Amino acid sequence: MQSPITNSSYTPPRRAPTIALGLGRLFQASHNRDSIYELLVHALALGFTFWELSPRYACGEAERIVADFLAGQPSAVTLLTHLGDPEGQFDGSYDATLRCVEASLRRLQVDRLTMLHLAARASEPIEPLLRSNRGLGALVRLRDEGVIPLLGVSTESIAHAEAAFATGEFQQLLCFNHGHLLDSTALTALFPHAKRLDMRTINGAPFAQGLLTDQGIDKAIDAEDTPEWLLDKLDSLLAMLEDADIGILEAALWFALDPDIIDAVLLGAQTPDELEKVKIILESEPSAAVRFCQAWKKRT
Repeated sequence: MQSPITNSSYTPPRRAPTIALGLGRLFQASHNRDSIYELLVHALALGFTFWELSPRYACGEAERIVADFLAGQPSAVTLLTHLGDPEGQFDGSYDATLRCVEASLRRLQVDRLTMLHLAARASEPIEPLLRSNRGLGALVRLRDEGVIPLLGVSTESIAHAEAAFATGEFQQLLCFNHGHLLDSTALTALFPHAKRLDMRTINGAPFAQGLLTDQGIDKAIDAEDTPEWLLDKLDSLLAMLEDADIGILEAALWFALDPDIIDAVLLGAQTPDELEKVKIILESEPSAAVRFCQAWKKRT
């Protein structure tokens, strides 16, 4: 199948992207190339040219499909991929790290990775990966050789992020689940710390993995096992949204995209319609949403 952008006149925007399109949800929902290509074409048309990948998405097929889509034109987008093995067998050793990077290079059909992130799960210790004779040592070597111009860390653990900071080897942070309306702990401490270290920052999961949507809120309110503290917070949030006359998606996105400390917001999409909604929000007049966000920060 020929790539939809082969011989196109598309050129990437000059400004730094503010939306990073996480492709995990897309590949979780479908392995059909036609539907995947449809969303990727739509993303390009809307100017969403910063894409996040992982070898774990579709067992490595995500990197291959995106490479085929770009048809030898990887400069059309900024790609961020993660260190890992499609089968989840990565042991964090020096040699395994080199093998995983080489495999991603082959799947993406490139000789260098624009951005590579070390993925640190909250349930697993990060310290073994950060040793010079293990994963981090191999990544630093590859960065010094020009194979990985930018080295980052992705985690939902604030403690893991702080441990990565202490090495002084990372230039970018992607933190999940702590920079949204219901949990803003990363916005108050972690991301400001990263900026003081001259790191780029990406705020992941601005919609709290689907909770901060109309459907997600209704589901949480109707569920019997939703904790009382969350119900109380959602009640307060809904009341303030009604007073401000703005929608939950608008409020959640503008809250997560704090221009003083956030360089990009990572969000997923499974359909072109979802991308359209984000584009409409970004192009709308933000004054009401910004005022709401300031009021919500003071309240929480």
